[in-house]
Amino acid sequence: MVVDVVGRERIFGANALSSALTNVGRFAGPGAGGWILANHGAGTAFYAVGAVLLASAGLIWFVDLENPPKTEPTKSIMDDFKQGIRYISSTPELRWLALLALAIMFSSMALPLIPRWARDLLGTGANGYAFLLVASGIGGLVGAITLIFAPPSKQLARVLLIVVAVHAVAGVAYALRPP
Repeated sequence: MVVDVVGRERIFGANALSSALTNVGRFAGPGAGGWILANHGAGTAFYAVGAVLLASAGLIWFVDLENPPKTEPTKSIMDDFKQGIRYISSTPELRWLALLALAIMFSSMALPLIPRWARDLLGTGANGYAFLLVASGIGGLVGAITLIFAPPSKQLARVLLIVVAVHAVAGVAYALRPP
């Protein structure tokens, strides 16, 4: 969908901008949610999250595709899935991109551990948790902004692979540390 909205020539910048905005949400969202929770209670916080999600879904209505994709009727979701896997495995660039996406997905499995890290590693509760969320969001925002201004190159792909590998090794090192 992103290619259909911004065009192939601007996909790199659009993806970096999308990542930057996602990371702004990673530190602004918990801050706003924490403020609502502290001042108005859990019910209001849940209603606020629901309202934001509904507004986001409604905004998709206004996305205008210049060249909507032409789709053929398919037999089943599994046939589409198998066809997609065959296409990815036959295209070297997509194969590496898929491996990178899987590595990022598996490294993100550590996110539910953040409250525990705040308690055990930092020796604090909600403040340490908020600090870790904000630090993660700011780090992601800095990385996304760097990508916006970085020229596309094969070295950039290597840097991304190294960053994901370091993140994964750090997660394993944390998991193996003594209590």
